[in-house]
Amino acid sequence: MPKNFTIIVIALASCFALLSCAEKPEKKAKAPEGQTALSYHPSGEIRETAIQKGKKPNIATLKSFEYFRNGKRKKEYNFKDNHYFGKWTYWYPEGNVLASGNFTAKSLDTFSGIGNVVYFWPDGKKMMEIDRRRTRPKDIPEVIYFTRKGETFTNENVPKKLSEDIKQNLISWVNIDLEATSP
Repeated sequence: MPKNFTIIVIALASCFALLSCAEKPEKKAKAPEGQTALSYHPSGEIRETAIQKGKKPNIATLKSFEYFRNGKRKKEYNFKDNHYFGKWTYWYPEGNVLASGNFTAKSLDTFSGIGNVVYFWPDGKKMMEIDRRRTRPKDIPEVIYFTRKGETFTNENVPKKLSEDIKQNLISWVNIDLEATSP
């Protein structure tokens, strides 16, 4: 498998820095102290909420949530010292988990974070597992790919068709809600 493809897949996958969002009762967690910041889609729906604390210019984001236009949760991240840290999740618009991971070291961006992640096909079956530890070079994480039937492959033997299916699935997710809205 060419190294460039692996890097592209990892970059796309990490971008989703994906715990089900199914409508079931949840225990109410105590919200972190701080202010809530909001941003909106151009059409007016809430796009993102973030819990922040501190005064300018040293505002720290503690937790961030992004939403699809349909109102369902798209992403959830935790922060520590203004860096990505801890558990994070991405969802499909229907509410199934796309990815769930854990940054085990603080990271400035989702592409180079140390930790692990599992990606899922829309039907809930595993699509990819990525393990990026400090003991491995940052540009060569350990990846296991899963077909929709459950067959497994590594970076060295992933079939081109499988890698294209995964790539298309992730690109489709990224493009949701990016279309222009009419005024």
